[in-house]
Amino acid sequence: MAEGINSLNEQLKRSFGCEPDGRPKFRIVFSSDQYENRFALYRDFTEGGIFLREVEEVRRVPKYMTIRDKWMLEQLIYEPHPHLPDQANGHYEQRMAFKQDANGKPLKPTWNVLSFVCRIFLEGPVAAASYFKEQEEADRKKFIDEACDILEDEVPFLAGKLANGTAVVNPGVMN
Repeated sequence: MAEGINSLNEQLKRSFGCEPDGRPKFRIVFSSDQYENRFALYRDFTEGGIFLREVEEVRRVPKYMTIRDKWMLEQLIYEPHPHLPDQANGHYEQRMAFKQDANGKPLKPTWNVLSFVCRIFLEGPVAAASYFKEQEEADRKKFIDEACDILEDEVPFLAGKLANGTAVVNPGVMN
């Protein structure tokens, strides 16, 4: 599976570019493998559960504590984040999570869905509509079904709108 993800990450680099230091603007990562240095209020306990102390400090913690074992689309951004001390040169933020199957196995992102979502974040939804301009109605429906099948419901921005019909794309509306 990692080989397929590496290929998708290469496609993301080629299609959406990299920063001068080589970091891609978008990347696919596995949620459970991501850690970050985060400033927060932490409570320390003994192994037996006895409270030891409460301290504000920077610790290396799982980036996605509540989203485990899923593929994530992240975007490199440069907005200040008060709890991330290492973000002076930008940091990666979650843009989309991808579902797991009924057995808990992570579903692999597809290029069609990735490229469309990246266009939305870079160009806005109206400009991303050009993706559909040349497609037949059956192809549009197939794409919407594919996106709804793999995009996580916890990130309803696109998947929810596609599913309930409020993300109707008008290929005739362009910037």
